[in-house]
Amino acid sequence: MFKGNPIARPSTASRPSSIPHVRLSTLRICGRALLVYVTRNRIFRGPLKYGLIIGLVLSTGLLARTGQPVPRFVSLRSDHVNVRVGPGKRYPLEWVFVRARMPVEVIAEFDTWRKIREHEGAEGWVHQSTLTGARSAIVLPAAKKLYQYPKAKSRLVAFVEAGVIGRVLQCRNHWCRLQVDGVKGWLQQPYIWGVYKNEIIK
Repeated sequence: MFKGNPIARPSTASRPSSIPHVRLSTLRICGRALLVYVTRNRIFRGPLKYGLIIGLVLSTGLLARTGQPVPRFVSLRSDHVNVRVGPGKRYPLEWVFVRARMPVEVIAEFDTWRKIREHEGAEGWVHQSTLTGARSAIVLPAAKKLYQYPKAKSRLVAFVEAGVIGRVLQCRNHWCRLQVDGVKGWLQQPYIWGVYKNEIIK
């Protein structure tokens, strides 16, 4: 079992008890013989291989384009997404994502496979069926405040800790409205990953 401890949080004495405080949920992972080690969002399975083959595929211009922009943000469909070192099942697993709805960035496409990058910079290939266009965002260090309106002087509705994932409802003027565990509020865009700078979401 791996516990994803928040990176930082304000003391309980410094905030009103009536304001919700959303923490990073504990991850429960069944032991597997192939597992090497675990981080907060993914399970690593082994060393990177086939880099030369993948490089040759990408350099020959065989990337299939869906008509959607690349790069673009999407999110994981489930809490078990296999990430491979290349675009196909013949390539070995590199690691496994274990957080549904986590935002990832599509940075390349090949047939039905998508090369993605997560907020810590790790990259790999997943099948398109494991992704959804629903927008989400992950809170960056450290704990942040959700406001009722997109202004710092409006009413505080919740604290959200680093690593918490929320559904993106709107973005405008460097603010994004998130829904986290049933709580809705506005957070400044630089404090989250999963939305581009100056991006507008309606």
